[in-house]
Amino acid sequence: MNTSKSVTTVDQLHFFELFLAKRNLEPFYTKIINSFSEKIIYDRSIPQKNYLSKKTIIIKDVPDYLEVEIPNENNSLKIKKISTYEGFAINIQDYSNINEYLSENFGKASRSKLRRYQNRLENCFNISYKTYYGEISQDEFSFLFNELRRMLEKRFTQKKEDNYELQNWEKYQNLIFPLINDKKASVFVIYDGPKPIDICVNLIYDKLIYSSLSSYDINYAAFSMGSIDMIKLIEWSIENKFETIDLLKGYYYYKQKWINKIYGYQNHFIYDSSSLRCVFHANFKAISSKYFYILFHLLKRWKFHELYHNYKKKIYKPNLPEIDLNQPISLSPIQDNDILSEHELIEIKLDNSKYDYLKKALYDFLYSSHESVNTVKILEHKKKQYSFIFKGKLKNIEVTYADQTSK
Repeated sequence: MNTSKSVTTVDQLHFFELFLAKRNLEPFYTKIINSFSEKIIYDRSIPQKNYLSKKTIIIKDVPDYLEVEIPNENNSLKIKKISTYEGFAINIQDYSNINEYLSENFGKASRSKLRRYQNRLENCFNISYKTYYGEISQDEFSFLFNELRRMLEKRFTQKKEDNYELQNWEKYQNLIFPLINDKKASVFVIYDGPKPIDICVNLIYDKLIYSSLSSYDINYAAFSMGSIDMIKLIEWSIENKFETIDLLKGYYYYKQKWINKIYGYQNHFIYDSSSLRCVFHANFKAISSKYFYILFHLLKRWKFHELYHNYKKKIYKPNLPEIDLNQPISLSPIQDNDILSEHELIEIKLDNSKYDYLKKALYDFLYSSHESVNTVKILEHKKKQYSFIFKGKLKNIEVTYADQTSK
């Protein structure tokens, strides 16, 4: 392996790319101990060559529960660790099934609500679940990643945020496919019939699962898809004898109800202490990084990040395709005897893409009325443009949209 060439051209690396993608931490670390389980999960001897002679290497986002050892190169190699962000994890070692986890971490009312989301989703649609782990075809993988990209584009347009993975999509896609077939990654999918409506990609190392990328069809938002796929992930992880689900950093407001571990991220500055230039460079970078994160956490405590996010949303100009997030301009209940005659209405089917804009309102109606998509009729007014009736067994609503010709 020609490691020296790459080191001379790169002085800043990302830990998870080395750890989860390349599966090789040479020449930076010789051993990794998972402090959650107190097990050695990485142990490699490195040939006695001065790969890092006169070098300063910065490795970003190392979870502090992974305790590292660096090579002993003539006793000159040193490491400085600077704390950065918080990360969030679920320790599942003590649970034998999903019900034990839910009982210990959620109250009775919360457990009932979670069950209601899943039961209602399954009652309203033709739902099935599948985890791809150890085997997936190239065609199926490409189809799922195209669907995942479409979901992410629509979701982040709705949130008025940019998404890092979309900016590096081809690289990410090429990375994941071989890992699934080697049982180093998994893809969990919720299907409505043949259509994926929720996709979650997880990277795997030893008994650790890293929940790295997920999204859902926002037309199904009423069913709390994120909660359902989290339950399914925890259930699958327990059944397959994993020990920790790492939810990584960010979005604490969503993750806080699931986690039972908070850890810290670190930036590692590995340098050759026999070189004055490396000592100066490493210490300068480490001190700069330390005070940057002190300021970051101070501003966060003062809620400056909320002002920043609100500002970004106001000036948001995403590098994404235009996606219709249309909502009805009126929505009201209607009694059976107020529904017009069949001469003034025509039944339509949602398999016609021209009616895609109806799905969000229809699925919200299914959730609130406990109806099934198989029994609800969609009736379009013949004379009143963009006006529809969702006629169920128990309830009906009339929905009107703005002119769609310019959409």
